[in-house]
Amino acid sequence: MRLETSGVGPRALLLLGLSALLAGCLDDRDTLQITDCLAADGLEPDCRFFEPQDLAVLPDGSGMIISQPAQAGEDDGKLLFYAPQRFFDSPAGQHTADSLLTLYPGTDLEAGSGWGDDNCEPLAGRLVPRGIDVVVREDDALALLVVNQGDRKAIEFFELLPADASEQAPSLVWRGCVMAPARATLGDVAADPDGGFWATQAFPSDRPNWSYLRARLGMSTGYVYRWAPSYGFSKVDGTQSRLPKGIAYCSETGYLYYASYMGDEVRKFDTDRGAVIDRTRVVQPNNLSWGLEGSLLVAGHTAGFVEQGGCDPRTTGACGFAFEIVAIDPETMQGAVLLAHQGAPIGAVDVAVNLGDSLYLASPLGDRVVRFRLDPRQHN
Repeated sequence: MRLETSGVGPRALLLLGLSALLAGCLDDRDTLQITDCLAADGLEPDCRFFEPQDLAVLPDGSGMIISQPAQAGEDDGKLLFYAPQRFFDSPAGQHTADSLLTLYPGTDLEAGSGWGDDNCEPLAGRLVPRGIDVVVREDDALALLVVNQGDRKAIEFFELLPADASEQAPSLVWRGCVMAPARATLGDVAADPDGGFWATQAFPSDRPNWSYLRARLGMSTGYVYRWAPSYGFSKVDGTQSRLPKGIAYCSETGYLYYASYMGDEVRKFDTDRGAVIDRTRVVQPNNLSWGLEGSLLVAGHTAGFVEQGGCDPRTTGACGFAFEIVAIDPETMQGAVLLAHQGAPIGAVDVAVNLGDSLYLASPLGDRVVRFRLDPRQHN
């Protein structure tokens, strides 16, 4: 076949070449699509979700918060309380509905603000939650921070109020927000007990496709923002990287950890010195979470570029491309692979959290959260 290239620039030629490569190599995409909901290889699925975006474990170990976008016919995304023990450890066929409860919509939006920016307007319009984080604030309140990519681009502040004896889940109260800077595409957030936060921007909102190409060519596309109640937003110099995604912060040490997705590494950043002081290699790292006696859990995509392009977003089922979960010692930055997997019942994992003796995994390319029981030697 002759390709007509007259008048076509180098950028267009590159994109055409990539399109041709994908068209020729994705004939086996059906092998990546998982349509059942069956356990395999020690992985147990719960298939009651819709494209789960992020997971955050509650400090008391009672469960976790899950963010997910709106399904067809819904106006808002959801913030869910999930108690996986109630699902997986109940007798077969007797799973109780109280293992998965919706906190938002249904949140009290009128209780008052006071957190975040004093000029924040009450939450209205469509909520599209992405990255989330839970933190015990300095005033002992339990805060949930949510990246909102809906009708307004903001970090939303909620308070989690403990369940009483008659309730099965905590309740959620909206407490304020911080509007994102112009052109910002915030992806993940790490809460600070002082009322501030750190957030990643993978790329400017008006140049997503160009930014992905820049990242593949080895160029930085984004960085970390810091927001503090006393001075607002500031770009954190020295954090520029290729598609920064997941982020975690340790207030006791002042160290910030963030994932450079296309840089294939997790970086350790000293916020006092304003410099990266260490890093470790993880292939295409995504979200970060704390677990396993203080280690950092990182979900990395180990599948090739073509294989990753073979999964379509699905309303049911899951994508099976290869991933691994790595535990990183935050002091030495040495990593150990806890799980490497591809195929059923889950692939394309973006986030892993530790609750009890298990890891829980989720991917936005699917309808499930999956439990993986840890070897006691890994957990102790």
